[in-house]
Amino acid sequence: MKLLLSLLCSLFCANVLYGAEDPFLREPVTEGIKAIYDLEYGKAQRIFDQLKKDHPDSPVGYGMTAIRAWHELLFSARNMAIYKYGIPTPFDDVEPQRNKSTSAIEKTFTDANKQLEDFCDTLLKKNPQNPLALYFKGVVYENLSTQALTLTRSKSQALDHAKEAGKIHRHLLELDPNFFDAKTSTAVPEYVIGSNILLKFFSIFLGVRGDKEGAIAKLEEVGKKGIYRATDAKVVLALLEAWKGDPKRAITLFESMRSAHPRNFMYDISLAIAYEEAARDSKSAIRVYQGLLRDLPSKAPGIQPGEIHLRIAKNYMILGDSTQAFEQFQQAAQTSQADPETKPLAFYGMAGICEDREDKANAKKYYRLVAEYTGPTALIQDEIKRAKRKSR
Repeated sequence: MKLLLSLLCSLFCANVLYGAEDPFLREPVTEGIKAIYDLEYGKAQRIFDQLKKDHPDSPVGYGMTAIRAWHELLFSARNMAIYKYGIPTPFDDVEPQRNKSTSAIEKTFTDANKQLEDFCDTLLKKNPQNPLALYFKGVVYENLSTQALTLTRSKSQALDHAKEAGKIHRHLLELDPNFFDAKTSTAVPEYVIGSNILLKFFSIFLGVRGDKEGAIAKLEEVGKKGIYRATDAKVVLALLEAWKGDPKRAITLFESMRSAHPRNFMYDISLAIAYEEAARDSKSAIRVYQGLLRDLPSKAPGIQPGEIHLRIAKNYMILGDSTQAFEQFQQAAQTSQADPETKPLAFYGMAGICEDREDKANAKKYYRLVAEYTGPTALIQDEIKRAKRKSR
């Protein structure tokens, strides 16, 4: 049900309208989107603030501000030791209480999203068919839906907001069927429903039908014809294909994203996860992670070697190579880490290997190290409980 509700475009991609805005907006917006993708949030915001000043009657500057804030919130909430793709996504089975606290940044996003909603409402009172206002009003609800889906983990709220976003954007597409960029959000639920016969029974709640091939065609169309959403459509399509589609295509798309935005380490993580989850190719995933380790000095700040070693170790476990896995868990515990859960999780992995080798003394030693962890235990509460039990 989580995947049914998801509008993944707002997780990884900026949302900008095609064709309806002043053409002079396109260059600065494109520059701002690139800054978002390159994780340069301050630079992006300076661009969008200038858009507000230069075009005070346009919702674009306000819309991009809300989108930038959403991206930064997701980035701040990310925990490399916990989440699959490096940031929270609907593919992570994480309970609400196990999310990272980002209250200050979340308030920035909430305020920006509300300001966007108010601005769009003002424009729509003057002209109910204002395409830009309709589009960004839909973006408001997309943002809220994905916030509920990925951070607060409220399925009911995610459903309500997704329904509202879909209604607004479907109305917009009725007004202008060639509004290519708006097709991305409507394609996602169509793909999800069309991929699973059981989910088709839930389609009535979103008011859409399942059409996997049609959704792929929409995303491809946006990728080819969309001026500002071409990259977005490729990212969304890659995520969906990695989930329930063509692994080779997902890998190709993530490779393209990584080449276009080499500073964004999340594309490295996404590519590696595509190998792990979709292609079941842990060897290739390890190669991607090892390349990321070599390139860390040139990557955006916020990632440390420890988290990457932890991910490499888990892949060696899948391959059944406990020796290499143990060495990587050691590296994860000894090298620098950004996420405090990395070290206890590494000790937990080492304890499990020792237990499998019937090395009870060392297994208990590492379990005790896990049990001594004093950080935000809700994030790894299950591991802490098992470690305390097995360290006795």
